Amino acid sequence: MVIIKRHHIKTMTTKMLRVVCSRALGSQFRRQYSSALEQNWKDRQDLAACYRIIHDWPGFQVGAVFNHLTVRTKSSNPDYPDGQDVLLVVGEGVHWAEVTASNLVEVDVQTGFKLVQGSSLPIMTASVIHSGIHRDRPWSKALFHLHPTNITAISCLENPKYPIVHQDLSLLHNEIEFDSHYESSYREGKKNEEGSRLSEELGDKSVLIHANHGASILGRTIADALSFTYYLEWGAQLILTGQATGRAFKQIAEEEILAFKKGTVKYDENQLFFEACRRYIVKKYPELLY
Repeated sequence: MVIIKRHHIKTMTTKMLRVVCSRALGSQFRRQYSSALEQNWKDRQDLAACYRIIHDWPGFQVGAVFNHLTVRTKSSNPDYPDGQDVLLVVGEGVHWAEVTASNLVEVDVQTGFKLVQGSSLPIMTASVIHSGIHRDRPWSKALFHLHPTNITAISCLENPKYPIVHQDLSLLHNEIEFDSHYESSYREGKKNEEGSRLSEELGDKSVLIHANHGASILGRTIADALSFTYYLEWGAQLILTGQATGRAFKQIAEEEILAFKKGTVKYDENQLFFEACRRYIVKKYPELLY
């Protein structure tokens, strides 16, 4: 039996409901499609929550229309090839304060330019950056591309550094790569090349700091991406504030950094952080779930 929850019905298209409910479809297909819908809806709610959470954080408002977060999931479009993932992302021109689970759009992973479900494609730079990085990493779940004030300031420095100067930054130890080459994603004929180049620059790291641009944060889970995003920007503020004193940072022994990082993984702190932020933002903006 296919179980359709009430909040699903509020956001499903007529076509989607027909497909799920049709007695003419085989039971195996209905089970598979129902499972895909449930995963898609959960990811939509979690991603919508991330857009609202990050928009509420100081220093992130500059990207509220032209920055972008994606999550890899199963498509809600019954006509999309079975087994192929899509990327959930905000549509072009939608303010982050307007994002809800149902107004996120779906694009293909391979190019980012094929609209699978929704009313509009994301902005071109979202397709370039996200498809390039997700395409090469089938395990990736979330990718957040942002221009928050402090990490963007570091990206604009000559020979930028990101020292791990506080225990809470230990989760970023050996996770950051710097891209020293700035090239506009709007250059004609360069959009496909740029996505592949950024993917190569990121390598096996979780964070890519783009020269004169901002940062991309990759997560195996949505919780990882959100936690990395918060601490990356908070740490950047800490580093810039410390540098402004003109004094050297007190160093932390690498073994202590590694021990603390191991502890954050053991106690699943990224997931705890995400769930707490999600509860708060849903209470503040309950409409984001629909």
